[in-house]
Amino acid sequence: MILRFFAYFQEPILESSLETYRVHHCEIRFYLEDDTIDVNEPRTYDPGYHQGKFIYRNKIPLSPPSEDEFYTLDHLNVGCEIEFYGKRFFIYGCDGFTRRFLNRRGTPVPYNLDPPPDLATENRKASLLHTQFTKRSGVMNCRIMEKGLKFFNNTRKVLRFWGYWDDRCNYKGHLRKFVFLYHLEDDTIEILEILDEQDGDTNPLFLKRQRLLKNSKDLLHLPGFTDEAYEVLNMSQLVNQCGEFTSDSFLTDRLYTGHPGREAYTDKDFGIGATISVYGRAFILTETDEFTKSYYRDRYGVEDFTPLVLDEPIGCHESPTACPGGLAQSSLEVDNVGIKPSQQSKLMSLLMDPSHDVLMFSASIPDAQHKVNSERLFTIKYFIIDSSIQILEHQHPNTGNTRGNFLARTNVKRSNNISQNHSHRSKVSEYYLPEDMFVGNMLDINGFQFILLYADDRTLSYMEHHYSIFPQSNLKVILDKVREAFGPYQAADILLSFETNDRQKNGVMSARDFRCLVLDLTKESLSEHEIQTIVRGYRVTHPQPPPDMETLRCILHTELKKFRFDRFLLQRLEYTFRHYDTCRSGYVERDLLRQLLKGARLPVRPELINFLVDQFEQCDDPCRVNYCVLLKYLDWETYEIPEAKPAAIACIMKHICPKSPPVIDCVNYRCFLDDVCPNINCDLPIVCCPCSPAEYAARAGYHDQQAAHEATIQSQELLKNSWNSAHFEDHRESA
Repeated sequence: MILRFFAYFQEPILESSLETYRVHHCEIRFYLEDDTIDVNEPRTYDPGYHQGKFIYRNKIPLSPPSEDEFYTLDHLNVGCEIEFYGKRFFIYGCDGFTRRFLNRRGTPVPYNLDPPPDLATENRKASLLHTQFTKRSGVMNCRIMEKGLKFFNNTRKVLRFWGYWDDRCNYKGHLRKFVFLYHLEDDTIEILEILDEQDGDTNPLFLKRQRLLKNSKDLLHLPGFTDEAYEVLNMSQLVNQCGEFTSDSFLTDRLYTGHPGREAYTDKDFGIGATISVYGRAFILTETDEFTKSYYRDRYGVEDFTPLVLDEPIGCHESPTACPGGLAQSSLEVDNVGIKPSQQSKLMSLLMDPSHDVLMFSASIPDAQHKVNSERLFTIKYFIIDSSIQILEHQHPNTGNTRGNFLARTNVKRSNNISQNHSHRSKVSEYYLPEDMFVGNMLDINGFQFILLYADDRTLSYMEHHYSIFPQSNLKVILDKVREAFGPYQAADILLSFETNDRQKNGVMSARDFRCLVLDLTKESLSEHEIQTIVRGYRVTHPQPPPDMETLRCILHTELKKFRFDRFLLQRLEYTFRHYDTCRSGYVERDLLRQLLKGARLPVRPELINFLVDQFEQCDDPCRVNYCVLLKYLDWETYEIPEAKPAAIACIMKHICPKSPPVIDCVNYRCFLDDVCPNINCDLPIVCCPCSPAEYAARAGYHDQQAAHEATIQSQELLKNSWNSAHFEDHRESA
């Protein structure tokens, strides 16, 4: 973290009749990680001397006789005068972050002061302005003088507005957000678009900096016409000795009464709620920044800056309805194909989701004519916002196929030779719908038969959250299909089939055995995605292990003992806790505890303090901490604990953070049978304990340690590889 202070120093000027001193405004930056300081002088307009880095980053020693010590944060504050290498700096202000940090640290910070003006820069700017616009004589000097004064007075002053353009009435249009930058120095406008990370576009420029005309027809004008043109009202016959007309003989039209109208947008046309027409596109301004508010408050007396809130989606309600397949069909056509209003509303709510989610699947070409194509792997991205598909190919050595884009993002039509076994497909659009994307489905894209192998965890979670759109992820519908498939069997036979594969008799079995058994009992009426949904719904996971608080205590005691943070300082810390504990309950809030520990200058890294506050033992209220127990935890004089060896903070955090539990894909089939067959008579316990890697290896029939390790790895990749290979074998045999 970096703290910024604003300061100035005076430089004496010798042998000059114009000035005796010069004021230099500087920025002092203090780095908290190593107590280093650097000084930078911001660049001004044509100062005539070198500006920029004044003192490079280093530890600056104090003035004699304390030159063996260095400046720390305690020496810096608003209103202080400090000396760096013989230069005396007066700190007159700081930024908001520095002020809040010092206040939380317990250091009062005075208000910012007004710095003295830099008269040398102002005088030089005025002389340059006078020299530039009076060295020539002519009728255009007055007009150029006005523009020059406006440029110098408003250099680097920019008004910023936020707005949007509602383009949802058009095909593939959506609500787009923009930032308007109005440059006061020359009345030019620049428009930048706020892009989404998933759009793939990295260029935010929508309109380059230019004067924005109110009427786009004014772009076409007569040849030779410029905005700098002027009109002469009359002309006398006064000539000089050389026979040329003098400048006083011209009388120009300063009010531009004869100037053809090319009206452009100015700062008067901008404001919250205003509509700006950018070459036929209507933009609405919704919000602005603090500098813009102060500008309009001082210049035009505007006081109301309430931001415009979009409570309801703004769009064209009479426009053609956007189908989820990417087509623009009329409402009459949608009614003719029989889409239900409830289904249409669900699909439209998913399409209008501002997050613009993307479904990602891994795919391959199983039935390829060439063996090389069957080994190629792809990643298929399905964009919910417009139902477009993008295919990326993985790198595969020694095939001649390069890694990269296999199919650019576009809408893909369904092929007529696709299997119609899935009756849930909608016939509204001839394009692929979100419900067509599930593991195990075949996609015919430009003559290539792709099979979806598996999806990532985010995609599966997203589909399960929107189960009304994705029937393959609807657990309730899947269980109904399982009950219907289990109809011819007796409950005792089903239970016997599961108990036969459960060697430990604890109601847990591997996902591979569960998949094979369910496919056998349901006669392969379930798809691979539906089986994944069942396994994810009844998966057994190990509990999260607790953090290593004893190792953390050894590290804290070592640091406190090193810096002699003894019992006396802990008592002062206890007095601070009791001061904020007005109810004398012995508890403080965790956020307040974090501030008090940092304010007491506990000689511990901030990462360890944050971890201690977040992971310390919880009471009845998880947001509060018993500070009496915490003080005993930090008391290194009473409770002797072995010292910890010095190590990097990254290694320490990696050691004390809770380790993730081992991932073993096992299914609690006891709960699965209770939901499918409620009347089943099972003697297994309702709460089944998860199996360890050794138990999983024993259940699978392994006896040595190496086989157990291989079984653990195999269980971790069960959903990723075993299901897909089995499905491919079944598919090839059926073919």
